[in-house]
Amino acid sequence: MELETKPRTTLLESVLILVFLIGCLGSCIIIGHMPPHVPILMVFVFLCFWGKWKGYSWDEIHKGISEGIAPGIVPLIIFMLIGVLVSSLIAAGTIPTIVVYGCEILSANHFLVMSFLICLVVGITVGSSFTTISTMGIVLMTIGTLMGIRPEYVAGAVISGAFCANNLSPLADTANLCAAIGDIELVTHLKSVFKTALPTAIICMVAYTFLDGGAANMDAGLIDGMVEALKGAFLISPIALLPIVVILVCSWR
Repeated sequence: MELETKPRTTLLESVLILVFLIGCLGSCIIIGHMPPHVPILMVFVFLCFWGKWKGYSWDEIHKGISEGIAPGIVPLIIFMLIGVLVSSLIAAGTIPTIVVYGCEILSANHFLVMSFLICLVVGITVGSSFTTISTMGIVLMTIGTLMGIRPEYVAGAVISGAFCANNLSPLADTANLCAAIGDIELVTHLKSVFKTALPTAIICMVAYTFLDGGAANMDAGLIDGMVEALKGAFLISPIALLPIVVILVCSWR
């Protein structure tokens, strides 16, 4: 009785397919200026027919697609809810409260270190590096310019703090997707990432401590005006930070 053998793919074939897919996606999006949906559909169709050519049945291809999508369902749901969460935190005054408290503790002599820490806290809170950069990043870049601090230093502190937080937040898409694909508990994944993120954060803080040089032209009135505007439009109170506590406790539980 002849045993049925499954089609096998060599390492060289896998590498060539991967290079082709990346090249197809990159050329269509960057050079062809196509929306990402079109090249993704193209490579998806190509992979289906390549699998059929290798000897897989359509049922096996469909099963492989289903099994490949399954680990990403939960992260996809989280992706959709992140926007709702951030909007709710803004409406509740949580993010404006963090901004106001951050502005009140900012010092020109330690501005870069404080910027890094503020973006780290906000990033862990909202779970989105891009949201942190587009909110706190704009505020800190404005304040840093008024203080006479080099903008590239401020941008570095903002971006490094936001992306460091993106790896540590239980709400981050990166953390949830990695935990789902690796089939491990989210808390286990975060504990593992923390071992490398903590030394990185310490190195960044040491570097920004040396780069901090004080204010050359600090317009305190403009900063105070921005703080007063936030206080007039949102609830600025420690009570507004309660959603953060609830989110973090529920995430770890």
